[in-house]
Amino acid sequence: MSAPQPSGSLRHFFIIVGIGYYAPVDAVSGKRSSHLKSLLGATVDADAMLTYINSLKFPQPPRVYKLTSSIPTLQGSKEPPEPEHERPTYENIVRVLRDVTTAVQKDKKGIVHIHFSCHGIRVKTSYPQIKGQTGFDESIAPYDYNRAGRPLRDVELGMLIQNMTKHGANVSTTFDCCHAGSVSRGDEDESSSESENENADLDECDRTSNTRGGSNAAYGPEQWRNSTDPLHVADELIHPFKEAWGDKKMQHDSTWLLPVGYDMFGACCLDEKATEEAYGGKYNGVFTHTFIKVLNEFRVEGRTPTHERIRKRVLSSFRKEQIRQTPVFVGNSGRHWLRVTNGSNVPSLSVITADASRVILSEGQAQGVTKGSTYAIYQSLDEPIGDISDKPLVEVVQVVADKCSAKWVTQPCQVLIGAEAVLVKYQLDDLRIFMSPGTPRSDTFNASKYDELRQFTTNHDSDMIEFIEDPSSSQCSTAPFTVFVNTDLKYQLTRSSDGAPIPMFPQSESADRFHRYLTQLARFETLKKLHNPFYSEQMEDCLEIHINGRNIMSYCAWEPSQLENLPPLDVKPGKVVVKLRNRIKDTLNVTGINLSPLWGTNIFHPLDEDFDTIPGYHERQTTWYVDRLPEYWDKTTGYVDCVKFFISGKSLRINTFESVVMDPIDKAITGTFRGGLDLEELLLDLGLPDRGFKRRSDRESPEASPWITLMFKIRTVAEEG
Repeated sequence: MSAPQPSGSLRHFFIIVGIGYYAPVDAVSGKRSSHLKSLLGATVDADAMLTYINSLKFPQPPRVYKLTSSIPTLQGSKEPPEPEHERPTYENIVRVLRDVTTAVQKDKKGIVHIHFSCHGIRVKTSYPQIKGQTGFDESIAPYDYNRAGRPLRDVELGMLIQNMTKHGANVSTTFDCCHAGSVSRGDEDESSSESENENADLDECDRTSNTRGGSNAAYGPEQWRNSTDPLHVADELIHPFKEAWGDKKMQHDSTWLLPVGYDMFGACCLDEKATEEAYGGKYNGVFTHTFIKVLNEFRVEGRTPTHERIRKRVLSSFRKEQIRQTPVFVGNSGRHWLRVTNGSNVPSLSVITADASRVILSEGQAQGVTKGSTYAIYQSLDEPIGDISDKPLVEVVQVVADKCSAKWVTQPCQVLIGAEAVLVKYQLDDLRIFMSPGTPRSDTFNASKYDELRQFTTNHDSDMIEFIEDPSSSQCSTAPFTVFVNTDLKYQLTRSSDGAPIPMFPQSESADRFHRYLTQLARFETLKKLHNPFYSEQMEDCLEIHINGRNIMSYCAWEPSQLENLPPLDVKPGKVVVKLRNRIKDTLNVTGINLSPLWGTNIFHPLDEDFDTIPGYHERQTTWYVDRLPEYWDKTTGYVDCVKFFISGKSLRINTFESVVMDPIDKAITGTFRGGLDLEELLLDLGLPDRGFKRRSDRESPEASPWITLMFKIRTVAEEG
């Protein structure tokens, strides 16, 4: 099979920066309060990246800019063997970035990839107008940082790269460096006093660091201040940069550089270290080594991967080798590597290991994988996603923090390491309820009541509720509700966190009736947390919502944000007017649900059969009513509704929601609540995102439609007087 090559007439540009040797302080430059160790593998990374580039064929000869600083080879020398104009100083890095921008601007387009292997550091911000007076800049440490004290700051690098994209460049980046998180970045404290550094030479110990980050650096001596003025921020970039970096918003994110119009691969999260290891007798950055290995695998296999597939396979390799850092990616996950085209990028997991009894997959609780979900194994990326009639299937049986174990649903077969596991059925977690061991009257009576409820649940095969009876169980802490028998001999539900009764939740002496109440609660809670695990970026910001004349987008959160973190929007009791405006040219289909704390679920629109269809750039208006505060209601908390919109590119019918509306208390609940093939059946059965998967006899793949949910709080305030 021939290897895929970058296609099209666009010229490719590569900027490769490998900073292995950091120039020591000298008498001319003065003293430094921070001293960065040299890295053994950074220039090896740069050479490996260049070797990979030379293995590819391009429609036009690529332009390659390589800036490296190797450890001096001459005895007693403090200068790297590279010529000065090829060393990765601050000035040379900025010059090369600008030269490539000029070349792209001349051609009006181009494909650019930028690679850094070096130290990452954190310094006091030089952009207080963006990050505040107490902010900090995550930075690249150039070769001459120990001498000049001038880092390449995140804002500067962001501006330089965005300027490329503005002139027609399609940019991707890889950073094999610590992104200067909240911990020290070396095996030991790399900072030292000024007196210690004044005449310090780079000794052998300095050359054996196996992490790529310096300690948090302060400003240097006063004479350096004027020579380290940062690049000026264009006025049009101040607002978007402030939105992203202001108030240290990026401090707890997984990456520090904001990709807008470009794509970024990073070696690790903010609170982790990028490491070096020896491969074949030479040190490499672990991330760069794995990244290039994965690219070569795709090249040999004749596959054209998307960025997401590269990330998945790199992550799978890290998990298999138990490497304690987490590669990250931000940007257009569907874009083909070194191309401008986008591929079919169905989100998936990667196979880490597989045998006849189980398959280990690359993601876990942190990524939202749930027990009971089913995945189809695709051995080849070139296979069309959608037809699973001949695909092996596995079901997740155990989920831990960063991976999961699955059993075979179909016959076991040989699976390639790195094969894609595509989600077929998404199983929502059951509602966990703890059975309190409290005994208001007697052990015998209490046990019999619990036995009755337990037996009723077993007989009716309830697959939405999971009772937990062992208080020492690890699952006990995840049960939000507790059921017990009160002094009136009735089943009662409380919050596990503080033991407070659930407002308006009915009590009952009957296990049958109380079980129906719990099932309604399970459906209510399921609707609240229901979201598409394949977060659909193309649906984001497509809808503008006004309530009682106020634009509430600042109050909203696209799933999977936590509802508890959202501030409620206060309204007075009575009529609430909702206006929805479609902000895109395509038709949107929107259905809203009001999730009331009175354990009722109401559809407040569409009011007629066609209301949920909103043509491009059109708007619709509807109303719903919120009740007055009950006389006995705690006025300090108010009455809070959870309003949830389901937004899709596919038409929804009003009867889709008939089975998720809370049944009358005296009506028995029948039917199942799992499964489905598209968004309609998802909302009907509460179990499966719209993947469009089904076993088919023909080869035609069913149509899939992206969808997303939007959720916010409405709090009814007491009327004056």
